[in-house]
This record gives sequence, C-alpha cells and structure tokens, in this order.
Amino acid sequence: MTEPMFDLSGKTTLITGGSRGLGRAMANAFAAHGADVIIASRKSDACETTAGEIAANHGVRTLPSPATWAIGTTAMRSSSAPMQSSVASTSS
Repeated sequence: MTEPMFDLSGKTTLITGGSRGLGRAMANAFAAHGADVIIASRKSDACETTAGEIAANHGVRTLPSPATWAIGTTAMRSSSAPMQSSVASTSS
C-alpha cells in the first residue's frame, strides 16, 4: 500500500529514456506509487518490454512509445486528459 502523501493514482507520467537506467528507475518509482506511465525511448522493443514489466509488477496502465512520438504529442497538448485517454485505450 502506498503512503497517502505519495499517492499518484489517477496521474499519468511521461518518462523519456524510461527503458533503462535512471529513467527505468523513475518509471518504476512513479508506478509503485500508482501513476500510469508512458515509457519513451529510442528503441521501441525496449519500451514494450519495460512497459510490460512495469504493468505486471505494479498493476498500472502503461504505454510504450518511441521518444519522438511521445515528446511531439505531449508538446502539442495543453491538457493531460487526451494523453490519459491514449493510455487508457491502449493498455491492458
């Protein structure tokens, strides 16, 4: 059970470089506290693997995404609602 002070349920986070190293550690930390996670990386296979592991380990929704798509899409949006909708529609 997460501490209420760090409950990120209902939030979505975009982690660039999220398939390895510090980015992967941050993605796991956000997910451990309930946040849905978008994993962006230059390598789509690494994104998919990491997203699957995080979803299985933490029970959150994940979206693997090539970094260029995730950054460009996020920069064009003024609200997190469309991105959260994208995560909801593509995750298991």
